Amino acid sequence: MPLDLSGLESAVASQTTVEDSLLVFLQGLKDQLNAELAGNTAAQAKVASLMDQVIANNTKMSAAVEQNVP
Repeated sequence: MPLDLSGLESAVASQTTVEDSLLVFLQGLKDQLNAELAGNTAAQAKVASLMDQVIANNTKMSAAVEQNVP
């Protein structure tokens, strides 16, 4: 009997959609915050730094998943 991986494939596709949506959301949030903080360069730098950290954490998480999923 062949191995049925359709459920796992669906789960991976769903997770990918969630990840992509989260990245779009975070970029939009960053853009909105930057617009609200226009002229306040110190606050903009702090927001940019935090968002860069969030994106780096997501990249790190994704890499760990890829390395540990057969």
